[in-house]
Amino acid sequence: ATQFARDPKRASLPIQCLREGSPNPQIAPSMKGLDQQTASALEDARAQGFAPASVRVVPGADHGPLAEAVLAWCDSVLIAK
Repeated sequence: ATQFARDPKRASLPIQCLREGSPNPQIAPSMKGLDQQTASALEDARAQGFAPASVRVVPGADHGPLAEAVLAWCDSVLIAK
């Protein structure tokens, strides 16, 4: 908890978790655990004053860095400012 930011502006920091919508058969059995880890991280962030958005599923995407979706989200944040 001592490593979390203390600046009040943290509540307005844009935070978005992205998740694949079509995991391959090798990763599919792990999805429940991954979703639990993500939920726990988001809960911790909210408890520290951050306001992350709900997890966004990228339809049709397999497990990986989701670069196209991440960059599109970053562009949307920049355009919104």
